Formats: sequence, structure tokens, C-alpha cells
Amino acid sequence: MRSEREYMELAFMADTIGPSRGDESEQSFRNWVSRWGKLTIPTLQHIVTHTHDEREKRIALAAIGYAESDESLPFLEPYLHQGSFAERFMSAWSLWDSHRALAFSVLSQLLQVDLLAEKFDTSHLFWIFERYGHFLYALEQWRNPHVIPTLRYAFIYAWKMYQMLEEQRLTSSNDKDDKFMVEMFDDYLGTLAYKLGQFHVLGGLTGIDIDDDMRAKLIVLLTLGHFKEQTHTNLMDVSSIICLNTSHSIRSLVISALQERFGLQEAECQEYLDIYCKK
Repeated sequence: MRSEREYMELAFMADTIGPSRGDESEQSFRNWVSRWGKLTIPTLQHIVTHTHDEREKRIALAAIGYAESDESLPFLEPYLHQGSFAERFMSAWSLWDSHRALAFSVLSQLLQVDLLAEKFDTSHLFWIFERYGHFLYALEQWRNPHVIPTLRYAFIYAWKMYQMLEEQRLTSSNDKDDKFMVEMFDDYLGTLAYKLGQFHVLGGLTGIDIDDDMRAKLIVLLTLGHFKEQTHTNLMDVSSIICLNTSHSIRSLVISALQERFGLQEAECQEYLDIYCKK
């Protein structure tokens, strides 16, 4: 079982948006101790069942999972299947190391939630996509073949939601929020395509009705993911390379793959890269 400070720090980090800072975790820990006293498992269980603060509840749930005590799984099980989105995610995410098969099952289901039907506001969606990013990175590290259909289903669901958002924008008066939501889904779709590429699933978009410009961008991302191990560069760096240096060897590598794997002509490859670099 982890120590109190260890499981609380992991729980605070799991809920953080952006890079986690040690001083912020320390301050959060002190605030919680000041309010609740010693943060034992019974205390955390009390917080979960009595607090009306959603963030406080999900952090307490995560801390219980990260503690890896004998009480962790029995207490979290109801929240894995019947809680709110945030409660289910944080409960499952905290069990990733100790009960991976169960955590994978629940988190995979959460990738297929209709986020629009849930009517999350933009700040909540931002939190969700940050959590999705952590999970997708963990799947990349895990390298389990069961990941592939999970990624593809997640992409299909995300694409449907993206299309619905685009349709809503035509009749909505709240253009600023709608535009931000579309951009979040656009980034998420790109991340999923890149992850599919990392698993060398270059046919990951087959059978999905995607408009030409979006398909061009996503195919480039699939290809970049496919070459990640070979190029030893992250997505941000490799994007800069292929967009700013038209004679770079990585750009040539991508063009060759677009020709060989997707049957594109030289001019089409250049067009796909131009579309991607204007994103």
C-alpha cells in the first residue's frame, strides 16, 4: 500500500490540467489536511460520500484507488459503473497499475461516451480531453493489441460528434464557444489518428465517411505516427520539420509512404502536406 502523501499526490496530479507542479500538489495536500485531518482511507471514503464538491469527490476517489489498499477496489466498484463521467474516469484511472484489465475496460467505454448528449460545458470538455490524452499516452506505452479496436471505435464516435458540432454551428448564436469546441474535437481526432499510426494501422480510416480536407490531414497524421519510432521525434517537432523544411529527409519519407501505402501521386502528396501544414 502506498503512503498517504504518495496516493494524495498522484490523485492531485491526475486531476491537474497541464503540467503538474510540486508546489501546487504540496499546497493542495496541506489544504486537504487542514480541512479533513489525516487522509486515511476511511477519511477519503467519508469525503466521497459526504462532500457536495465534484472536484473534491473525484480526487478522493482517485486517492483511494492509488492507495492500493485491500479496500480500494471494493469501494470503487460502484463508481466505476454508475458514477458520473468524472467519477468513473478517476476511479478507473487510479486502478490502471493495480487492476489494468478492469481499468482498460471502463476507460475504453468512456472513450465512446456521447459528450454532446451529456451537455458538458467547454471547461468540462477541456478537462475530459486532457484526461483522454493521458489515457491515450498510457495505451501507447502499453502496446497491447487490444488497444487498436479501442482507438478506432473512439475515432468513429469522435468523428460523429465533430460532424454534429459542425452542423450545430450553422444555426447557433454562440459562435465563440462552438468554435472552441470544434477545435478541441479536431485536435482529439488528430491525436487518435496519430495513435493509430503508432500502432501501424494505416487503414484506420477505411470505411469512415470523412471530407477530403480532413481526410488529407488525418492521413498525414497516421503516417507521422507510423514513423514515430523511426524518426525519434514527437508530433510537434516532426510537424515543424515537414512544414518548414520541404527538403528534409522526414518529409521525403512521408511522401514515399503516402505514395506506397495510399497510392497517391507526387502532386497529391504535396497537396496533402499543404493541407496539413495549414491546419
